[in-house]
Order: sequence, then structure tokens, then C-alpha cells
Amino acid sequence: MWRFIILSLITLISACQSAYLDGVPSEHSPYYQVPVDSKLILNRTIAVKPARSTVYFQRGRIMPWYDIDLYGAYCALVLERKRDVEQTIKPAEFNVHEVSNENFFTLVKTDRRYFEPDAYYLHVSDMDGGNSSYQVYATVMDLRSDIPSEVRRLTCAAWNHSLGMPSVTLEKIRQSLGDYFSFRLAR
Repeated sequence: MWRFIILSLITLISACQSAYLDGVPSEHSPYYQVPVDSKLILNRTIAVKPARSTVYFQRGRIMPWYDIDLYGAYCALVLERKRDVEQTIKPAEFNVHEVSNENFFTLVKTDRRYFEPDAYYLHVSDMDGGNSSYQVYATVMDLRSDIPSEVRRLTCAAWNHSLGMPSVTLEKIRQSLGDYFSFRLAR
């Protein structure tokens, strides 16, 4: 019962966090999204390894997928296609054409008597008493550029509790991307 009360209280408090404070966007709010027509500016050249179409960022560094800490925010720059040779993405400006929130996958805590071996469930630890599931939400930005580019989308994700609140704030996105990218936000 106490767990339910505590989770409900946390949800109510976080739900009060507005996307805007005194008319100014709050990058700390999970409800503020990058506006459509904002600019994502690549400040540094990025090399994409052969046979890859995604570059992962966390804590301001480019990292291979297997080094990403899934408990922290991370972003993935997705290209149109894989190539057999290294691809170079030069500094450019990308228009944020569309923004959406997507549930990538859910980790479900189940009671073992009801667990079917062929069912697609990933178990979480018992740290919460076995009463909840977790979701990985992502903010997906479809990107366009005036110059020919293979860059198609920026996807940023973070772990979240099952109550359904988005958790990838603009602040976390900026921290993940570091000085590789900057934003010029549309009004």
C-alpha cells in the first residue's frame, strides 16, 4: 500500500511540472518537446563506420551500442542506409520536420505461475516488490536538410516507470549530444 501511495505522490508532483515557466520553455519538463521547425545543428564532423547506419550518443560522446548505459538518456542519429565504406557527416543544419513520442518496448514483471515460456516478456528485478513494469520511451525527431544528406532521424530514449510519463527532456537530449549538436528552437 505504501508503495502505491509513494508512486502516486511522485506522479502527482511530477505532473505539476509545466512545459513552460513564465512563458519560457522549460527544458527540464518531460512535457516540453522540441518544436517542429526547430533547427538541429551538427557542429562537428561525424564518421559512421562501414556497415552501420546509426551513431549513438551518451554523455556528450559517440559510443558503440554495447557501451550505452540504458539506465541513462541516450540518442541515436539514424541514416538512410548502411554503406560498405565509412560515411562522413559534415557540419550542417537539419530542420526538425516532425516530433513524436514512441514506446520502444516494455519490460514486464509477471507472476511465474502465469508465465508462458514462449511469451515475449523481459523480467525486471524485484527492487520494486514485483508490482510494476517499466517502459522505454523515446522522442523521435524526423529531420530534413536543404543539402543532400543521409541523416533521417534523431531518436532519444530513457528508461521510465509504467505510469506513462515521458522522461526524455530536452535537457537530457542536450546532455546526451554534448557539443556535437546544438538546437535553435522554433517558437
